[in-house]
Amino acid sequence: MKAKTILFYIFLVLTSLGLVFAGIIKFFPDLMGPDAPPPPVKLEPWFMMMIGAFEILGGIGLWLPKFRTCAALCSLAIMFGAIGVHVGSSTFVDVGGAAGFAIDLMIIMALDPVNKLVIARKEA
Repeated sequence: MKAKTILFYIFLVLTSLGLVFAGIIKFFPDLMGPDAPPPPVKLEPWFMMMIGAFEILGGIGLWLPKFRTCAALCSLAIMFGAIGVHVGSSTFVDVGGAAGFAIDLMIIMALDPVNKLVIARKEA
């Protein structure tokens, strides 16, 4: 396999697993146990569950070639929202995770062999 394909699958595996695990933590907060630290940002429980569900769906959608670009773009929007929420609530320590996921999602879209998203078309 080419190095580009190997790099694509490395980013795909790590990012999708990270999104699914982060989504599970948000969707099932009781899994963390009674001694878990409180979340850094105080949001409504139903909203956190919704974000968790979208993160889980985004992580799964990255594995479906037909929906990969849409899943990556939607997950990227969630990560930009997370960056904004953390900056707005002055929890700058937690910005790194969302920023890392955002960068990973952009790399996945750039390396995706079946990506149909065309930014600029060169005229012949």
